[in-house]
Amino acid sequence: MKKITILILTVLLLVLLASCGKHTHVSEVVPRQEPTCTQNGYTEWERCKDCGEVLVEKYTVPAAHKEKVSLKVDATCTKDGVSEGRSCTVCGEVISVAEVIPAHHTVEIIEGIKPEIGKDGLSDGEKCIACDTVLVEQKEITLLNIEVFTEESSKGQLSCALTLEEVKGEFKLYFADENKEKLEYFDEILTTKSTSKYNLYEFDSLVIPKGSEYIIATNEEEYVYFVEIPDEYLLTDKKFTFGSLSDVHINKGTYLDGALDFYDEYGEIDFVAI
Repeated sequence: MKKITILILTVLLLVLLASCGKHTHVSEVVPRQEPTCTQNGYTEWERCKDCGEVLVEKYTVPAAHKEKVSLKVDATCTKDGVSEGRSCTVCGEVISVAEVIPAHHTVEIIEGIKPEIGKDGLSDGEKCIACDTVLVEQKEITLLNIEVFTEESSKGQLSCALTLEEVKGEFKLYFADENKEKLEYFDEILTTKSTSKYNLYEFDSLVIPKGSEYIIATNEEEYVYFVEIPDEYLLTDKKFTFGSLSDVHINKGTYLDGALDFYDEYGEIDFVAI
């Protein structure tokens, strides 16, 4: 009898175990949870109402702001603009701040002109290609210039400053006639080696030979530039012409002869003082 009871219990246990494996799930739908600005949500999913087993997986929906973009305003030459800004329409959080874009010109370089023999040049300039405003004026560049100290100068004589600009190298300055040809029989005013962009030379009582109208700067016998001497300091009608000789060693003859030959070549001389 005891064996029969054990057998019946075993059968019942097996029946119970078999019936549990054939459990029919009762589906329960869990609705979608929308995300907020700061908290994740999830998709709709399903589970068994009785045993809780997940029947349909759920997926995370990341938290996100609902952005509103403010309008960008471009800057002009004279008025500031504003960059795009972004904010959340739900929580009001500012995501990116709209920043001021300063007014600005669109710069174009105006190329300068290199100075040439007898012709001024121009430095580089700048202008705005949008509104055509000149931002940096072009300036004249001269290779040789003269500034006369008027109170210390008179007809036939200059107290002045000569400047060489934007040139380098060795130069000689001469007096020149109306054709910008250097005067014969006169040595250079100055020999200089220009090493920088701006070279200044001051002269006190620079005597102007008759026939001079210009001062020229030469480099290897080519005229680099010239500057006109103001008319009020030029010698015009002469009253007389004279020469002065010294240390010619009259007793030796040759020195005096050479000096007199020079005056003959130079032209009319009214008298000579020895």
